[in-house]
Amino acid sequence: MMSVSLAYPSNRELVGLWRELNLGTTQCVWLGHVPLHHVEALVEVRAHLQIPSLLTTALRALQVVEPATAQDLDRCWPVGAGLIAAQLQRLTEFGLVEPVNSGAWQLTESGRRAASEAANEQPRLERRSFHFVELGSTHPPAYFPLAHGLTVPMIEPREWSFSREVLAGGLRKDETWKRNQGFPTDVIRLAPGAGPLIDRAETLSAIFVDDGTWVVLPLDPRTWRLIPGADLRVGVDQEAVSGLRMLATEPTAGACQQAWADWARQRGLSESDARNCQATVEAHRLLVRPATALAERARRLPVEEEGCVLIGDQWLRRAARIQLISAVSDRLRK
Repeated sequence: MMSVSLAYPSNRELVGLWRELNLGTTQCVWLGHVPLHHVEALVEVRAHLQIPSLLTTALRALQVVEPATAQDLDRCWPVGAGLIAAQLQRLTEFGLVEPVNSGAWQLTESGRRAASEAANEQPRLERRSFHFVELGSTHPPAYFPLAHGLTVPMIEPREWSFSREVLAGGLRKDETWKRNQGFPTDVIRLAPGAGPLIDRAETLSAIFVDDGTWVVLPLDPRTWRLIPGADLRVGVDQEAVSGLRMLATEPTAGACQQAWADWARQRGLSESDARNCQATVEAHRLLVRPATALAERARRLPVEEEGCVLIGDQWLRRAARIQLISAVSDRLRK
């Protein structure tokens, strides 16, 4: 996985978030950045076009006698050749009829479908954006159903790339897959001659809570405050969850020890004393077992007021609340 230098919240900001969200009631919590491909492409979109009843009647009349002129249609739909000609012109703009020789008209394929329905689905071209989680060279990017306006630009890493086939493959999936993944169901395919995709490197900064499904709480990385109304829940069967779990790896024993040592050293405990405490992560807690000789000194640290840490040096880091474990309470836990 590529590396990029990114900022993370201070201890004060982390403690504030922990209290605001009551994260002590959760299972596993991560905080950090998700590297994203913000892909823009010209695509064919299934547009649902409601046809007014007058135009629907004109379509059905033409279905009976086609090709036909306005005068021909006036014989089976006597409302006046002038009105019929105007309706045929509007149907041409919708792509439902087309002129043929001698002022006659006939239905297009879309027109034939619409003649027996009250609505017509007619593809049109649009520029659309899609987000994919970058997972490194060994795994394809995973689609992430993310609203716009929640990401920030990132300096594009040297090994950054996105395969056109990743997007094309998602567009070819059936509607059931698209609904399950939160993928737009109205997008049909890449437009013919669409040209190269635009791929912008961006990041989503957020808190991620794993409680069976994944709750994503986007953050403003400038202030480390929640973005109001932007939270989303991602189902366990969605590609995005698989991608997030690859980024949110379990912290190593060394990373747990380092997180504790850094926090304790900033509050007056020596490096050697911090190393004489055993730190392990369990759900949302960093359990710290001080050596017997250090128990009293450790209890004087401001664990209750400031005891939150981020563990590891990955994109997503485990967030945990420090809990001191005495020898007696450790035996009771066991």
